[in-house]
Amino acid sequence: ISESNLKPLQTTQNSALRIITGCTADTNTEHLHIETKTLPLSNHLKLHASQLRQKSQLPTHPLHSLLPQPAGLRKMKETIFDNWSSKTYTIKGDNNNAPTPDSISQNIKTIHTIAVTECIQSYKPNSVLGQKAPNNINKSEQSLPRRTRRVLAQLRAGKSPVLCSYLHMIDPKSHPSPLCPLCKSYDHTTSHLFSCQKINTTLNVRDLWDDPVGVAALLQQ
Repeated sequence: ISESNLKPLQTTQNSALRIITGCTADTNTEHLHIETKTLPLSNHLKLHASQLRQKSQLPTHPLHSLLPQPAGLRKMKETIFDNWSSKTYTIKGDNNNAPTPDSISQNIKTIHTIAVTECIQSYKPNSVLGQKAPNNINKSEQSLPRRTRRVLAQLRAGKSPVLCSYLHMIDPKSHPSPLCPLCKSYDHTTSHLFSCQKINTTLNVRDLWDDPVGVAALLQQ
């Protein structure tokens, strides 16, 4: 697929992930994919193209005759069946033995691991944590109401209407001060929720991922 065709599809996926998470329109798209454990479309397409190429190695597969494709007399558009395609992950197999259903199945799992790992490693540090976000959010969050989970997802991105600093950034006329309404000394950010002297808590920013139920109880107060 061309970049010009991929771009509007990716925009549609991003919009869907914003609806799913309830994150604001200006939330970084990486955060949306991390929250939902969803691969961006380019990574997703490369993963499935690589797995299809692996499956076609079996002689009984309908596409087996396309592997490998000999070089033509003129330059053609690259496909996933080219010998060294940039559209797929290359898995080095045992050239002495013919591929079997078991070896293909194992290679498909390996490809999935490679694709997901490559995507995770490409993500930038989370702006709230100052480092890469944890790969998993504690499953206890699933017990919370959708409205609460939406707020937690927004706070993990540092962009939520419950934060005075965010409201001030998007509408300074209606919200002239970014300061915490309790201590009135520091900007009311996600990090400040856990460090404000007026709030008695042992929770920290990391607990947005590790203890979402505890953070939800803190927000209720």
